[in-house]
Amino acid sequence: MSDSKKVGQVRDGWLSGTIWANEGSNGTFFTVYFQRGYKDGDDIKNTNSMNSDDLLKLSNLAQEAHNKIRGYKDVLRADKSSS
Repeated sequence: MSDSKKVGQVRDGWLSGTIWANEGSNGTFFTVYFQRGYKDGDDIKNTNSMNSDDLLKLSNLAQEAHNKIRGYKDVLRADKSSS
């Protein structure tokens, strides 16, 4: 992920999504990595597996991430047009 840069995060309790900006041959594109934290004894661990109770929250986080990415794209377009 040498061409990737963390640009944001969305969170709801133990669920989170990390937003990455990536540089490709066609310019910048964005990806989101979702995970759920949980306790295992005294340790905090993460997984990409979601419980059925997490799905509505995950959907809302995906919408929030989508909105943030739209904002990032708007900034990139504005920067490009002012150059």
